[in-house]
Amino acid sequence: MRIRHAQESDAAQIHSLATELSIQNGRTSDQGFLVYVLSEQEYRLRIGTSDFFYVAQQEGQICGFLMCYSDKTLLALIAANAVAHEDGIMLFVQQQGKPFIFGDQIGVRSDDGASILLMQKLLTDAKEHQINKMYVAILERPIPNQASKQFCSKLGFQHKATVRNSDGYEWGIYELTI
Repeated sequence: MRIRHAQESDAAQIHSLATELSIQNGRTSDQGFLVYVLSEQEYRLRIGTSDFFYVAQQEGQICGFLMCYSDKTLLALIAANAVAHEDGIMLFVQQQGKPFIFGDQIGVRSDDGASILLMQKLLTDAKEHQINKMYVAILERPIPNQASKQFCSKLGFQHKATVRNSDGYEWGIYELTI
């Protein structure tokens, strides 16, 4: 398995994988799921603006991705109204000390170590950029994403707060000191 920075040409495969892993496609809490699936163009935009967007590739196919942003990239996405659906989450993370990484989405087809390898690459790069904090938001209500909570717990993330977006979904904000 190869972990590398995502390229704009990966956007179609990332979108396809995200759709496959979405809550709308019947993923369950114990499998992990994505709540908000972006369009192919939105994934392409994020690939082009983030230094922390990675893919796991096996036999030429993308089998996982990790989409994260520095605090500066996140502020640009907020200014462009590109993350408006996550208003409660964005309000909270903007108030945190900088610099930080915000982990937006992770998706793997079948976890044969891809999620750990993706996170290892991110944490190595974060240290190189002298970033020592990371935040993620995990759905708690209406459907708790147990797989994501367990994964983040294994990595050492600590629950920091609970926020509600304007769509009524409740999210746990988790922090990791890198």
